[in-house]
Amino acid sequence: MAAVVTKPFLQRGGTVIYAACFASQTCSADVDAAFKAMGLMWRHGSYYRSDFYPTAAASSRFSSSSSSSSSSSSSLPLPSRYNSKAVLLQHVHPEHRCYCPTKRSLIQSPVHPAVPVEDLSEAAVAFAPIGSNGWVGYVGSVSSTLDTSAVVLAMVHWANRQQQQH
Repeated sequence: MAAVVTKPFLQRGGTVIYAACFASQTCSADVDAAFKAMGLMWRHGSYYRSDFYPTAAASSRFSSSSSSSSSSSSSLPLPSRYNSKAVLLQHVHPEHRCYCPTKRSLIQSPVHPAVPVEDLSEAAVAFAPIGSNGWVGYVGSVSSTLDTSAVVLAMVHWANRQQQQH
């Protein structure tokens, strides 16, 4: 991750979303250091498949962008449940968590019985402001799904709307 290049871009209002193969193809120490260089305390967390649910902050942020009457504001609806095998993040501020496990989430495995998720503070998807109007997003899914695409597109759409307002 080129945090040296990314941070100035973000501070000037850019948007960077780490998604696709990012979570499965990067070294956790490099990711942790790059997020720290951006001023974020995000760190690699657990890795498992489960159902993740939108947080109140994400529902509020992304639903307001899709309720505008402008024709340019149409976006894919956020999934109400996001099943994904994901690398989660620790130490994400609650307002920046977009999809997290809840009390009803179970760690799913084809070889082990399902068990409840213990740490409900980790985030499978996060989105945080950087600088005056820049945004950095993270989608921890290790596979491409329609729900993953919907989440990424919602982030891009919301950041674009914010930049148009500034």
